[in-house]
Amino acid sequence: MPDDVVAPYLSYDKIRYKAEEFLLHQHPQRTIPVPIEEIVEFNLGRVSVPIPDLRRTCDVDGFLTGDLRSNMVDASLLAEQERRYRFTLAHEVGHLILHGDVYRRHAFHSISVWKAFMGKISDEEHRWFESHAYAFAGLVLVPGDDLQRYLTKTMEWIQRRGIFSETHREFAWDWIEDALAEQFSVSREVIHRRMDKDRLRERFSM
Repeated sequence: MPDDVVAPYLSYDKIRYKAEEFLLHQHPQRTIPVPIEEIVEFNLGRVSVPIPDLRRTCDVDGFLTGDLRSNMVDASLLAEQERRYRFTLAHEVGHLILHGDVYRRHAFHSISVWKAFMGKISDEEHRWFESHAYAFAGLVLVPGDDLQRYLTKTMEWIQRRGIFSETHREFAWDWIEDALAEQFSVSREVIHRRMDKDRLRERFSM
């Protein structure tokens, strides 16, 4: 593996700082859901290029081109899977912010060249690259302060109505995660991971 294809080893707290810095500069209004599509297109000047069957042929939803100007995305995401498309955009922004120096050293503008680039990276390094971008996307689309605020409101709504009893605690958390996923326009899996990382189940009780 070439020495220059190495992921920087970033802690979750470091990625959280980078995500908050990104939001401070690109979305100071802090409205929810975060308008990642507008941020990418108008603030960052990045173009999304739909590629038919990208997921099936390359096992990815999208990738950032070497010049950092375009996001290649599976065409079905734009047409049918808005939440997944939003996460893909935030994920690729994560690569831009966290791994931009690595990408700039490799001029790939097609799927074949991108695949050759990815072939230079060991499985371990690839996992680091992807875990960084995944964490960044979750932190941008579901900021910590906003997650706590919306979680508090949702739990208060539940408690006022006495909808869930002690024996239905897990069902209650499932319902809460679904409600939050709707509010933040992300998948329930993203909400679950964010809550787990911020240990919110331990800090909030019903």
